[in-house]
Order: sequence, then C-alpha cells, then structure tokens
Amino acid sequence: MLASENENVLDIDGSQVVVTAADKVFNFDQMFGPEVGQENVYKELEGCVKKVLEGFNATVFAYGQTGTGKTFTMGTSNKESSIEDEGRGVVIRALQQIIGNKRQDQDFLTVKISFYEINKEQVYDLLNPSCTKVPLQVREIQKGLFKVVQLTEVEVST
Repeated sequence: MLASENENVLDIDGSQVVVTAADKVFNFDQMFGPEVGQENVYKELEGCVKKVLEGFNATVFAYGQTGTGKTFTMGTSNKESSIEDEGRGVVIRALQQIIGNKRQDQDFLTVKISFYEINKEQVYDLLNPSCTKVPLQVREIQKGLFKVVQLTEVEVST
C-alpha cells in the first residue's frame, strides 16, 4: 500500500524510526538531526573511545539515506587542514583522543583501523589498495563474533 501525498511514511519517536507504510520499527542508540554539530556528535561517542583505551574493540556505525551526511560526520577528508578544523569528523577526533591519552611510559602507540561501507547488503572495503569495489564476505567466527574477510587494516602510529 502506497502512502498518499499528504501522509507521513516515517515517524520518529525518541530512538525509534517507525515506517508507518510498512508497519516496521527500527531502534537506534542515538540519532542526530541536521542542526547537531560535529563536536556534539563526538561527545556522544567519547565513551566508546575510552573503552578502546581500556582494551575493548569499538565500532561506530553511521546509517542513513544517500546524501544525509554520513561521510561528513565520520570525517573521512584526506586534507591535512581538516585535522584542526571545527568541522572535523568522528574518525579524526577519535584518533586525536586515543593518541592524546598515550601513557608517558609508552614509547609508541599503534592503532589499527578499517573502513568499510555496507550498501544494498554488500560490504565494501574503503581502504582496499586496488581502489576497486569488491564485495567482501562476512563470517561468524564464533557465536556472536563476526569478521569481514580480507578487510584491510591500516596501522596508525604515533
């Protein structure tokens, strides 16, 4: 059943998005509107980075329609000037927090990062050295533990 011209197809209620036409509900830990700045988005994620510093893995998952600002929010600009820019995204802010919390007795700190895109139920490696979009497989290696096969990991060092 298609919605009429004046009927809403989506309702947003707190952390839920309800697709009224399909009678489906999607839950999110956090949703941000277009008025929320990069610094405020990152403040919501700082706890994840603190857990990384304690030895846990963390994932930040940006979801939305094409053109809604996922790439901008993640901050994947490769311009050196973006490092101190107020509009810098989540990735640069997280790396700055991790490197800034390096213990005094550490000579170096190594962090491995990966970037991937999920589009139409396919996973693509955004750091693939060949620069080609090749779908990757996702495997469950233990109950509840998944791995993207052949996903590129790049070391970021201080």
